[in-house]
Amino acid sequence: MPWVQVPSLTPFTHKNHCRLNFCSGFKFPEAYAPVAQLDRAPDFESVGRGFESLRACHKRKDESTEFLVSGSRLMDRLYHTLSRLNCYSQQLKEESSANDNESAKDRMEAEYQIRKKEEIEKTKIRDIHAITRIPDNLHNKITEGIHMLSFNLDEKIAVVTGASRGIGRSIAETFAEYGAEVVLVSRKIEPLTAVSKAIAAKGGKSHPVACHMGDINAIKALYDFIEKTYGRLDILVNNAATNPYFGEMAGVDENAWNKTFDVNLKGPFFMIRNAIPLMQAAGGGAIVNVSSVNGIKPAQLQGIYSVTKGALITMTKAYAKELAPHKIRVNALLPGFTDTKFSAALMQQDKIYKYVIDQIPMGRHADPKEMAGAVLYLVSDAASFTTGTCITCDGGYLA
Repeated sequence: MPWVQVPSLTPFTHKNHCRLNFCSGFKFPEAYAPVAQLDRAPDFESVGRGFESLRACHKRKDESTEFLVSGSRLMDRLYHTLSRLNCYSQQLKEESSANDNESAKDRMEAEYQIRKKEEIEKTKIRDIHAITRIPDNLHNKITEGIHMLSFNLDEKIAVVTGASRGIGRSIAETFAEYGAEVVLVSRKIEPLTAVSKAIAAKGGKSHPVACHMGDINAIKALYDFIEKTYGRLDILVNNAATNPYFGEMAGVDENAWNKTFDVNLKGPFFMIRNAIPLMQAAGGGAIVNVSSVNGIKPAQLQGIYSVTKGALITMTKAYAKELAPHKIRVNALLPGFTDTKFSAALMQQDKIYKYVIDQIPMGRHADPKEMAGAVLYLVSDAASFTTGTCITCDGGYLA
């Protein structure tokens, strides 16, 4: 297929967070050249709908040649629409330059907007709410010279533990918003059902499953459900944690020690171990362990909790090395002082709260939603070369 050079175009970010940066010297297949060769930045809303329609054409046709023919015709329609608008715009500009009357200029602008709407409607391309993946067999050709940053999780199956509230809930809701079907996991089913209903109200998909992270049999039953229902797993977020003991480490009893290590360390270990075959069945996957800044800098009177979080960081790095050959990435999130149930006791005591906040350069605590973006990056294709790393979201606490 012949290729043509395209002039520099305006960067565009679609509302589905798929960024296309059209760079100087970017090459487009000849079939798409008419749109790109306009002497001004094209109407990117139309081009966006065009790409979606190209994708729809591909779904109806198995052969890429048919896809290109359909796509060429559609892009020609876009080109003629934009060309007519461009000519009309130039005509109005010429009239405007010859007329200093402001009301006349306003009238011309209004006429252009009406004409623009009419021309776009003539293309018979309706509003579509997302630009999704370009077919794999054309991806390299169409994206030559384009830098695509995609956080799209369409058709992904994700498991989020500790999803009933706080950081886990925010992560689960974000995944669903970006297209994943989320298995919501926590000890009790009732709060998970409420989260699932909230996700459904926004058009997302989820399935609540009760499972205690300290119970190996419960974890096995969870994975039996996932295998039976989905047959694969793409994303795992080990977020569930507990901190039953607050005090000097030497004073902890065995029960508190066992509970902390069972939930915070043994649970994530066996969650990952059971996820491996299901991720291999999916051709790869992404795992995020939610650790803590305490894993790097132990907090006062939280030594036992901090030890488990430090070990979770080491586990992350070890698993990252072992699983990389299987196309499974393993990373960790290290939240700082965040408004969760864990931190509620600290936040309610003014002196302690001030002491903690004074150590944070940004001078405030985090909202759970502020953790979700980092996790979304780590599980998305945008982080395809990222594994064995820790992303710290702490307002500068560890800086």
